[in-house]
Amino acid sequence: MSDAGDRAFLLKIAEDWRKLAERDLQHTGKPGDRTRPSHPRLLGIG
Repeated sequence: MSDAGDRAFLLKIAEDWRKLAERDLQHTGKPGDRTRPSHPRLLGIG
């Protein structure tokens, strides 16, 4: 994969995790209440 491809892939993952975090916030009022790490800060994003 090219560097640009890697970057696009990572951005897509970051976006997916951001959506998961927002969904968790809507359901629980707190990020990271799930068994999986769902907050983007845990990945060093944002």
